Amino acid sequence: MAGQLEKLRLPYNVGVLPQVVAEKLLEQHEVLLEQAEQIKQDRAKLQQRLSEIAAVQVYPSEANFLLFRVASATEVFNGLKQRGVLIKNLNGGHPMLQDCLRVTVGTPAENERFIAALQESLCHE
Repeated sequence: MAGQLEKLRLPYNVGVLPQVVAEKLLEQHEVLLEQAEQIKQDRAKLQQRLSEIAAVQVYPSEANFLLFRVASATEVFNGLKQRGVLIKNLNGGHPMLQDCLRVTVGTPAENERFIAALQESLCHE
């Protein structure tokens, strides 16, 4: 396996520690696949929950996060932050991301906490 990693090292000059970590991670391939599958399931549930909120436009995703649009995104972002939920505010970063926020898929409990905080923030914007 180290030989395969060595092929990557020259163009990217990966240090010894990252190589060791990568090798250990690759040994846990099945665990990583299980985690990826769980994230996909949790993402689908979170996307469904977001799509049920009238004030939210959620976009399809194949990543471990969801992009969504709400009116007054910065105010909603601040409301989430006041409720102890941190997500990414993309509003103002690019014209196509106006009023967009990004949430990383968490555990089911974290996702539920986010949805509750989002609904509260939307009611108080």
